[in-house]
Amino acid sequence: FLNTYGSLYAVSKKDMEIKWFVNLNQSLDINPSNLFMGNQIVNNNKRIVVNSNESTFILDTETGTILSKKKFSSNFKPIIIDQYFISISKNKAATTIGTNDNIIHHEYFGKENAS
Repeated sequence: FLNTYGSLYAVSKKDMEIKWFVNLNQSLDINPSNLFMGNQIVNNNKRIVVNSNESTFILDTETGTILSKKKFSSNFKPIIIDQYFISISKNKAATTIGTNDNIIHHEYFGKENAS
């Protein structure tokens, strides 16, 4: 579960206990106007991908460890194809991230400054 403060929780289906939690919001500003705007999370191959209003995070599903933080944001849920996560950033770039958590491909579509 991901809340608007940027806290991501893993809850056991068996007994509904919290397995781990991590705060993805790096801001110290707890003003209600400074919400963590995350999209639907994707859970696949022992990885969780979270797109937010500022960054994209890849986490380990077992421990909640942040494996990677990329400085691009998205308004859309990432797509999973085989062992790749594909995300469309706010600046209209398609980014593919592989299982080693490295960016494999980054390509812009259309005009960069289009409105």
